[in-house]
Amino acid sequence: MLRGSLSITVADTCYITCPKSRIKVILHYLEEGWLGKAQNRVLGVIFNYDPDNDSVTRIKDVPEKDVLARLEGCWQDQVRYTMKDSKSRLNVESQESQLLIDLNPLWPLPKIIPPENQQLPNESRRLWRGVTEAILNKQYGQATKVKQELEESQREKAAARKEHGADFKPRFFTETLVANGKPELSDEGRQALRRLQEGNYHLEEDVNTNT
Repeated sequence: MLRGSLSITVADTCYITCPKSRIKVILHYLEEGWLGKAQNRVLGVIFNYDPDNDSVTRIKDVPEKDVLARLEGCWQDQVRYTMKDSKSRLNVESQESQLLIDLNPLWPLPKIIPPENQQLPNESRRLWRGVTEAILNKQYGQATKVKQELEESQREKAAARKEHGADFKPRFFTETLVANGKPELSDEGRQALRRLQEGNYHLEEDVNTNT
């Protein structure tokens, strides 16, 4: 029998581009392996690219001639980089790696959140409280049950909106999804953020959107 504990992991790909310098970065956060693999690993490559023909999305597809540097490490420990020596034309793998960042002495800032009795019914900590409590009490079956009930409730609300031809409109942002990945606060969102920064957590529930 194999036993383990719950942990948070990241598995995704991030892109950073600069059309002016024609440099692009691909960061690949690796999915956790079951056995024998390091956790929280990130791989990356910095390379020259063509802004008018930006088609490379995977590290392995980057032409070696375009590579400027490579990154590798653990996003909860140390990340190192290796520059490509253009004069000697050596591959980056043969160069000595340098420390880019050491995250060990860094600590996340504590979250500033409203007391639960001042949170709206659909705010994450209040909405998912049953799931959180079940996990903390190691009642994983109950956590799954509550999670499924919440998800089914969301599906029912989405189906009801579709039936009535109503589009979901976020309360604190201008759009649900944005192509450039930069969400924009609505007027009400900016007002709420300003009040939060002042320590005023009070929000009236919107009866039309239940938010």
